[in-house]
Amino acid sequence: MTYKVKINNIFIIFISFGIFIFPALPIGSGDINIEQLILWLFIFTFFFKNKIKVEKKFLLLIAFIIFEAILIINSSHIEWLLHEANNVIPNKWHEMYGKREITNFYKPILQSLFQLVHITENFLVFFIAKNIYQKSDSHNNLLLNSLSCLLLFQLLVCFIQHFVLKIDRPYGSLDNTQNIGIIIFITIILISDRDNILLKILILILSLTLLYLSNTKSAYATFLILVILLYFKNIRFMKYLTYLTFTMNFTISVFFVILFKDAIISFFNIVFTNSFSLNLRFLMWSTSFLEIFNNSPFLGAYGRATEFPDSIIWYFLVSYGIIGLLIFIYFFHYLIKLNSIKVNLLIFIFFFQGFTYYGYMLNPVSYLWWFALGISYEETKFKNYLFNHGTLLHTRFKISNSE
Repeated sequence: MTYKVKINNIFIIFISFGIFIFPALPIGSGDINIEQLILWLFIFTFFFKNKIKVEKKFLLLIAFIIFEAILIINSSHIEWLLHEANNVIPNKWHEMYGKREITNFYKPILQSLFQLVHITENFLVFFIAKNIYQKSDSHNNLLLNSLSCLLLFQLLVCFIQHFVLKIDRPYGSLDNTQNIGIIIFITIILISDRDNILLKILILILSLTLLYLSNTKSAYATFLILVILLYFKNIRFMKYLTYLTFTMNFTISVFFVILFKDAIISFFNIVFTNSFSLNLRFLMWSTSFLEIFNNSPFLGAYGRATEFPDSIIWYFLVSYGIIGLLIFIYFFHYLIKLNSIKVNLLIFIFFFQGFTYYGYMLNPVSYLWWFALGISYEETKFKNYLFNHGTLLHTRFKISNSE
């Protein structure tokens, strides 16, 4: 086994298992932790030891990072807007939240730069995943085995939390029950084209048990739709559904919240027995976030991060404005056009579960999702190339892997 293959294997185990089994060890203010430092060691190793290729289509993401960094550094002139956005939050929100007193929902410049660093890390993991698959397709088996071990580990921790510590909604080694759902969905998507029936049954049992213990409504809904989509495997329908999901997410999160907030709350009260958390989100979206959007629709809060947007749409829109959101939509649109079942499903869950949760952009779960996206993207490109150029190249690829 060569040095590069060993590094690739260690990185896969780190991203898909190691980063989740130990609690975060904060450094300084808590914006950087040990896991991030290890990730950056891998990043520097990959970029110095390998020729990491960045396609021209993705240069816009690099431009976005540079542009937002400049905006954040020079964002002191919008402090008045952030102050206004804090002031319009109703007292009802603070009474309902009740966990801790929050006086400023918009983070200072340094912490906002750290959020931009997190986004940069996600992009870099995506690029590394692309290049790992270019070198060998055998890493998929290692990735799936690691994810299976991760689900088993989460189940053991959840059992202890639920039955010993009496925690109603156990969260495993993660900090949010919805993160368990994200790991489950990524694993199901990646294993969907495998022939190992026993592994699929094991994943299904682990997934259903974890979903039952975590008891998260959005995870239940996402799991059900995901299983239906994988059963029919209609790529054209998946593409339409992904676009529709984003459109509905944007429409409900932004326009409906502004115009029909009370009607939506009433509807969810009928569908679900408790819409408390949704009401809490709508109060924030329709007051503070709307204040930012009305005054600075294109640039948002000039890159200034929020405490918890609780929506993948508002995560981009409130901090980076319409321009930032459109850059990501362009990026995802390019990936969707590849007609890949895995890529479409990964983007679908990003927007579907992202209606009330933005964990797909929060480490460490975000690293795993972007890694899976990079692997699936490159796998689809390779298969499309084989389809267009015959099987001779596939034979050469296998020979190079065995070497």
